[in-house]
Amino acid sequence: MYCTQREKPKTRRKIKKEILYLNIKAKWFNRIWAGIKTREYRDKTSYYDSRIGRKLHSIRYIWFMNGMNTNANQMLVEFNGLDDQDPYSNYQYVLKLGNIVSVDTHEIDRLITDKYVN
Repeated sequence: MYCTQREKPKTRRKIKKEILYLNIKAKWFNRIWAGIKTREYRDKTSYYDSRIGRKLHSIRYIWFMNGMNTNANQMLVEFNGLDDQDPYSNYQYVLKLGNIVSVDTHEIDRLITDKYVN
């Protein structure tokens, strides 16, 4: 089934609500990729309150990028909620990471597009 021009903006908005986009340094990116790092910490600032706190109920995936250029390594990871038991949870968002869905940018785009268009 093909998506008409009228349907595309709705699809993109729905996708954007379910994915949290985060940039991280190579050291942390590689540890998540290797399965060593299973939590991601972000300070509870107004910036992250707007990105995480207000959209918490709708986030399903986290899209990690190692840098801002077009050739940056990327991965899509399942989001398993917040860890309220962590000692840092009073002043940081402690994001529990699930399985890595994909590390291929083109595959990530295809997975997301197929999910909502078909």
